[in-house]
Amino acid sequence: MTAHPCPFCTSNDARPHVTDEGRVVMRCDDCGASGPVCVDELNAVRSWNRRPATPEQDWD
Repeated sequence: MTAHPCPFCTSNDARPHVTDEGRVVMRCDDCGASGPVCVDELNAVRSWNRRPATPEQDWD
């Protein structure tokens, strides 16, 4: 599963990062925005992709 662009800066550099507790969070390498902390990478990407787009973005 591929992560959507960052809903804040439109960068395609959003990647999963493992927390100190072994959880996974998606984080934009450009602006630092992050998604919810999840149990694994698949859920982190799914959660990131469910974030609403800004009015300037059209991902449909």
